[in-house]
Amino acid sequence: LVRASKHLNGVRIVIAGKPDMNTDRLLELVRENSKYNEIRLDLDWIPDDKKEIYFREADVVVLPYTRIGLQSGVLFDALCYGIPCVVSREGMMGSIVSKYRIGVLVSPTDPFSIAEGIKKVLNQYSIYQNNIIKYQQIASWEHVAEELILVFKEAIDEDRRI
Repeated sequence: LVRASKHLNGVRIVIAGKPDMNTDRLLELVRENSKYNEIRLDLDWIPDDKKEIYFREADVVVLPYTRIGLQSGVLFDALCYGIPCVVSREGMMGSIVSKYRIGVLVSPTDPFSIAEGIKKVLNQYSIYQNNIIKYQQIASWEHVAEELILVFKEAIDEDRRI
């Protein structure tokens, strides 16, 4: 993401959260790439009030994960706030983003791919936001409960037939 800065114009990149890695290389990359765009780091645990501020200020959430194949709570937080996401092609996040068209899939190690994903989201922002609204309806607790009730009813009906 930091390296993608040189392929973007007029953006502010905020990297927030406590990393599980040595940050020396990250700090070096920020020094090298901050001449292209503002890059702000908040490398600590993010309390709920600060998390809300970050999400309310964000236009796009970028998750170019290379070491996680499962889900990220950050993805679902972003979707709750109606924010389109740019995520790694691989893993379950990529599957959800692709299936519901709520963002763009990128190669997580290619700065140009990440930058192009961000540009695509920004250029088609309303499309992605509309898709997020549809996804929010599908993933709502009410809808999930309705689906679960149907499964239970089918199981009970099947049991009665046996």
